[in-house]
Amino acid sequence: MDNLRCHISYWKKRPIQEPQTGGVTMVQQLRKSITTLAFFAISAAAGAQAPSAPLTLRPDAPDRYVVVPGDTLWSISQRYTDSPWRWPELWGFNKEQIRNPHLIYPGYVIVLDRARTTDYRRRCPADHCAADNHG
Repeated sequence: MDNLRCHISYWKKRPIQEPQTGGVTMVQQLRKSITTLAFFAISAAAGAQAPSAPLTLRPDAPDRYVVVPGDTLWSISQRYTDSPWRWPELWGFNKEQIRNPHLIYPGYVIVLDRARTTDYRRRCPADHCAADNHG
């Protein structure tokens, strides 16, 4: 009990320190953090919107691509389409073979068929469209 009294008396004797002027107060820092968080949330929501234009393949894109070690749908989409963000559409074309888009294996054949890219929304599997807000 004496030990507790010692600690209490120590804290009673310490002067209360005033906040330093010229520094960033906690309220200002909190305001900055909330603003930054809101910016990132709005950016993420805008990026999650379904693309309005049909998927465009680059001229050098093959009709079929064989996956090699280290490939991801993102990297394949970046290499052969107009944007790496369009990887869900490549997955939509190849759902028969690729059940999990985060696990693709060497030897998988990815279809990059130009005829199918123009009418993706009509061919998009219902579960994929609902999950990714594509229609």
